[in-house]
Amino acid sequence: MSAADVGSGKGEQVVRVTVNDHCRSNEVAPEQGTGADDRGRDRRGHRFRHQPHLQGWTTAWSFSATPALNCPANPAPPSNDSVRSTMTLAVEHFGHVTQLTLDRQEAANAVNVEMALGIAEAIDAFAADDNARVLVVTGAGERSFCAGGDLARLLELPGHAEADRAGPLGFARLDPGKPTIAAVNGHCFGGGMELALWCDFRIVAENAQFGALNRQWGVTLIDGGTQRLPRIVGYGNAMWMVNTGCRVSAERALQMGLAQELVPTGQAVSRAHEIAQEIADQPQPALLADRSGVAASAERSLQSGIDFEAIAGRAVMSDPDVVESLTEYNRRQTPPA
Repeated sequence: MSAADVGSGKGEQVVRVTVNDHCRSNEVAPEQGTGADDRGRDRRGHRFRHQPHLQGWTTAWSFSATPALNCPANPAPPSNDSVRSTMTLAVEHFGHVTQLTLDRQEAANAVNVEMALGIAEAIDAFAADDNARVLVVTGAGERSFCAGGDLARLLELPGHAEADRAGPLGFARLDPGKPTIAAVNGHCFGGGMELALWCDFRIVAENAQFGALNRQWGVTLIDGGTQRLPRIVGYGNAMWMVNTGCRVSAERALQMGLAQELVPTGQAVSRAHEIAQEIADQPQPALLADRSGVAASAERSLQSGIDFEAIAGRAVMSDPDVVESLTEYNRRQTPPA
């Protein structure tokens, strides 16, 4: 779904903001086939692998053609309530689910300063919105989730107004405290891969490709990629990807735990919305407490993490709404005298 697709829903509110968008198109190599078959699909045609996940980080770099190494060869979401779009981003609200779409298709959705500032603003707004429970992050079009940072303005990214607080690409240091899902379509390289890693987990289309293609430009991962990648895929896989700069297919990403579900091309966003709605329908205090505990596990010792879990758990279990819910449940389970 692109910014051009929004604004057509009946009765929706649309606010459009224009920003200066000085950009240069990036050359993107033709997409590689994944050679995917029908093994391991559920009844909806989705591939899945249960995999513990940790919260991710993000940065972006542009790229050009790179040969693949060791890489085997959508219905729209529900009608949105409101849309806020710029020349580079679209923020849409679907009940309790917010969708953030990177929309610079002429540059493979690469991040420039305006987009980085917009990403930080959108995450802050999502965190502050009590009605918003889950964030879905995606890229406009099927060709690219995000190619990374715009090479034409790459040197501006570390120095913009939000770089120290949020990160050069606008997200690395932010945690909205709520579930985030990456719906990955097409190219997901460098900083774009970091953005996908920043999300709690990733729903990946069969045409997706991942990689540290920043390697060929002599630039580093500076939006959390070096920290989040090994925590998600393991030390060896992370070192392989970072040192070689290879492209990793969607199928391989699923095997590595980089992707949690593999879906047909064009269905990543709709599947992400299905999961987001399921999450949004759950009782939120306990869910958010458990999510915080899992996120904190990457930065704490086991004992410290257990202490954190206990503190968060006690706070939830003493919440009057939770007590009332459990009391009502037990009342229904007690047979009449």
